[in-house]
Amino acid sequence: MKNVIIGCVLCLVLGVPVVAGDKVRVSYEGEEQRIDVGDIKLTSVCSLKQKIADMYGLKNRDFDLKKLGYKLSEDKTLYAANVRNNNALQIVPVSSGSYQC
Repeated sequence: MKNVIIGCVLCLVLGVPVVAGDKVRVSYEGEEQRIDVGDIKLTSVCSLKQKIADMYGLKNRDFDLKKLGYKLSEDKTLYAANVRNNNALQIVPVSSGSYQC
């Protein structure tokens, strides 16, 4: 019985990182914040952009989401757009209206 309890505790402790989602670092106005994106292979660029817009009180047309200065393709998942766990993304304001998402 003792081994079963120890095994369950180890599963809980070691399983927590597996349950936690992937994260990206997002920079906006000189501040950086880590955002949980769930599964990078399933999360779309547009859903992350909407989540960021809601967090910062922005509208989707007010900014582009970029990685290393390149705009992320709106028709892809984060993984397909070469975003990986803990990558840095930038919120870049646009004055003429964003066509990303």
